[in-house]
Amino acid sequence: MASVVFLDDNIRVNAKKGKTIRQITNAVGASLNFGCRVGDCGSCECRVLNGVEHLSPLSIKEKNYFEMLNIEDSERRLMCQCSVESDDGEIVIKYGV
Repeated sequence: MASVVFLDDNIRVNAKKGKTIRQITNAVGASLNFGCRVGDCGSCECRVLNGVEHLSPLSIKEKNYFEMLNIEDSERRLMCQCSVESDDGEIVIKYGV
């Protein structure tokens, strides 16, 4: 299983491939905020400090959101759009940007 670290809450959890970050966050009680939950509002924008390669590719919603804001930063993701796509590795997430 992959390991997901929520730095702001000092939480480390093992996560199965296919689980969304939102599902993981809800299960462990992390304080990451989710507004619309569909990639429109940006309230769950985070920085992936390590392990972005273990997450699903950028969704169209994310691409549009970051393009609209003229942001070209491969570490920034919308957590409502991400899922774990690896059976191992570490994903380190810092809330906000």
